[in-house]
Amino acid sequence: MFNVGQQSTNKVRVQTVSDAAAHSVAMLVARDLNFKAYTNRAMVANQIAIAQMVGLASWAHMLDHAATNFSYVTQAFGWIPVAGQILVAIGQVLSRGATIIENAISRAAPLIVRAQEILIDALSVAQVTFHLATLAMARETFTSVVSQSDSDIDTAALASNGVFWGSFVRTWEGQQERYQAQQRGNNSNPARENRARLEEFRRVTENSGDRFVGDPLARSDRRYRSYNWLPAIGPYPIAQVRMRKYGGSDLMPGVTSGNRDNYNWTAMDSVGFEVRTCCRSFGRWRSWNEMLPFGWGAAHALVSNSPFFNYNAHRRSNKPNGDSRWGNGTWALSWTTSVGAGQYGRNNLASSNGLRPFYDLQQRGFVRDDQLNVQVLLLKRANNVRTHNRILAENGGRVQPRFDVEERGGMAGNTMATLAKAGVYFSRDHARRRDGQREYGNLYNPYWQVHLLPSTNAERTAALAFAQVRI
Repeated sequence: MFNVGQQSTNKVRVQTVSDAAAHSVAMLVARDLNFKAYTNRAMVANQIAIAQMVGLASWAHMLDHAATNFSYVTQAFGWIPVAGQILVAIGQVLSRGATIIENAISRAAPLIVRAQEILIDALSVAQVTFHLATLAMARETFTSVVSQSDSDIDTAALASNGVFWGSFVRTWEGQQERYQAQQRGNNSNPARENRARLEEFRRVTENSGDRFVGDPLARSDRRYRSYNWLPAIGPYPIAQVRMRKYGGSDLMPGVTSGNRDNYNWTAMDSVGFEVRTCCRSFGRWRSWNEMLPFGWGAAHALVSNSPFFNYNAHRRSNKPNGDSRWGNGTWALSWTTSVGAGQYGRNNLASSNGLRPFYDLQQRGFVRDDQLNVQVLLLKRANNVRTHNRILAENGGRVQPRFDVEERGGMAGNTMATLAKAGVYFSRDHARRRDGQREYGNLYNPYWQVHLLPSTNAERTAALAFAQVRI
């Protein structure tokens, strides 16, 4: 009974250590994946910060032109007693204030953009550093957990087990890939896959913006920094006039100085008067058309060595600057935007490296809960289990043959073996998403977790075969 109790106790202990070791190594993997997700999101956040500064610089130029033009308008009414003088004073104050704002933003924006670029580079490098450190820590963690839990356990079982450890590392490495911008003209399969993933990263980045930058996922009337400065007025059904503000920031295609396809931020803002007449059909108003430009501005953070952004090259792309519809060639304020593109086409705040190399899962869609798992096989020799015979022998005694319950065999093969399996899986509560949809595994959100898994028959058979070899 004593021997059976000792063996049962040690069996439970070794199984617990196996579970702890497998779970600890899997936790490092989940932490690595979550770190990549956090840093991907951090790179997105810093890209949006660049977009904010590019948009703010564009908006400041537009505001300065609008305020200057407003001061010119107020001067035309200076002949009116009292009221005219008040209007002129208001126009001058607004013009000077807008100029001060523009000067401050024009000085600060390039510095902030460069700082954000440095942070994005650091985040991209941190992904590689943390990944390599995790590979080293995984082996050390396993050895530490086992040795500190029970020093009599044979840790060589996992160290030499290519079936389990090697398979796990290959699966872990094979589940993810580092994607980056590709050389222009390279149409190999890996290059096309890299371009597709970079485009996904671009969409995630753009969709993470707010209304000022441009939020394509928001309602159509709240997607960009576009709104009426003055509401539509005029006699129905003759004509109506309004003062409309357009603006937005876009992550547009560009080519780096190293001839790689990447993306750069560009922004444009405009304000002007529009007019529409009646009627197209059944009393419906015709489309708004530009009548008089009032303010314009643009700014960029370009990936090329050239400081010039060619707006005309993107007129036919489906990439509008906000609600201004520059991309599809039907921008209502076409005159105003042409002036802005001509005057500020070279307003490059700072050189950019575009979207940096990043990690993402190779597999798209559903990733099985047991697809990324680590298995641990531990062995403990019979001479490390304190049975009745061992205790007597340690104290100089000997068991008489008639009382030797181990005479005909004790522990099978004089070794006990335990197998543990832990899996890394992605799980996000549906209620946490605004759309209520299920989210599959990805490296954009840090919801990677760990749980213990039952071993399959094939895995137990392989473990038994390996244990027999070790015995």
